[in-house]
Amino acid sequence: MLEPAQKCALKVVYTPTAASTGFNEYKLSVIGNYTNSNNLTASIISELSRPYSALGAANVLGLSAESFNIIAKINTTESRNLVVTNSSPFDVTLGTLALNPTSSVTGLTINGVPASGNRCMDNSVLSNGSSCNIVVKYDAPATAIAATSANLVIPVTKIGTTTAPANTKREANITVRAVTNFAPANIQVVITPPSPLPSGVSAAGLNTYSILGLPGNSLKLTYKFTAETGKGDAASFNVSSAGLPVGAQIISTGTTCPTDVAVTSLNASQSCEVVVEAPRASLVVNGLLTNSQINIKLPYSWQDVNSTGVPQFNKLDATEQIINVTTDWLNNLSVIATKDFSIIGDLATTTITAKFNNTVAGSGVTFPLIVYSSIAGNLSTNAQCFIQKGLTSCELNLSIPAIMPNATYYVDTIITDSSTQPRTYRKSVSVTKK
Repeated sequence: MLEPAQKCALKVVYTPTAASTGFNEYKLSVIGNYTNSNNLTASIISELSRPYSALGAANVLGLSAESFNIIAKINTTESRNLVVTNSSPFDVTLGTLALNPTSSVTGLTINGVPASGNRCMDNSVLSNGSSCNIVVKYDAPATAIAATSANLVIPVTKIGTTTAPANTKREANITVRAVTNFAPANIQVVITPPSPLPSGVSAAGLNTYSILGLPGNSLKLTYKFTAETGKGDAASFNVSSAGLPVGAQIISTGTTCPTDVAVTSLNASQSCEVVVEAPRASLVVNGLLTNSQINIKLPYSWQDVNSTGVPQFNKLDATEQIINVTTDWLNNLSVIATKDFSIIGDLATTTITAKFNNTVAGSGVTFPLIVYSSIAGNLSTNAQCFIQKGLTSCELNLSIPAIMPNATYYVDTIITDSSTQPRTYRKSVSVTKK
């Protein structure tokens, strides 16, 4: 009971368990019962509404943008405006505005001289729903630079009259880049083979090479990509391995361009390189590569930058090289039947000759070479001959029973070298029995 002129205090405690967005209002109702002068009982109700919130640090301030991407032509200035809004039901006091790290982006400043406008300043107080502006300015240097970034940090020191928890802040990421020209970029590509060509590799025409598919034989082509001088810069430049056939691969040694998911800025006059190897050594060693033509298509893409400093649509191009891989581990080898079957007694005999048209491919070949011929179905006697080092051919006689019908028979010839892991060449020729 309160006597006339007496007072009492009521304390409301709110203990949130998690942050929320926005705020609510609670209504406090105080009901007083009294007896009037006519000895009648009556009541009076007094109501008071107050805001309450469990705002997390990120909900205290709203930003008009979470990030900025500023692209400026060299020796020019570009500015952006960030609007900071107090989204809490309380007054909010800002701390010292800063870039972090402070030295990461040369030419990037915030606010400068607050000549006009509702600038956010150090220790500014924002009432509920009010806003202020932060001007982000980038003075581009005299030479083009790749994209660099820093965070604009907006600390909060007080929420209402209460000191804000440590590290209460909002951040906006700012990425800047200086370009030489807003004109479209032009990417020039020069493809260079090693000089001299490695063993087992020969030129076979413009942008075409032939490779003898022996272990250790491969061709490494260097692709040099250059953004043409006097043209625009290439943003988000990338070289993709997606267009490469299974027989070719990008190798890391000598490769300086970004590949696959990585990107970089290739400014006018700048270059980078990619090294492509074919055929893959693992395919040759394991005998998985057949006679083939490897068409190397190496796609590359970039974005031009328009006059407002915004990267435009992706541009895509590709280069093409042709590599003929001869996976016969013997070069210039032919297998022929030098005569048809002739009847001698109970046998019909033919002569098979394995011959090099020029010389034996010396790389990786271990002598003697074993030449073995047979006819499928066990119709023939088995026969073999040997090609010794320094020789270019050998002959063998292959026989079938003379009573076999007159027909065309297929002779399967296998040539194997004498290495610890023998490699085999197989060829079939036809011989007629009349």
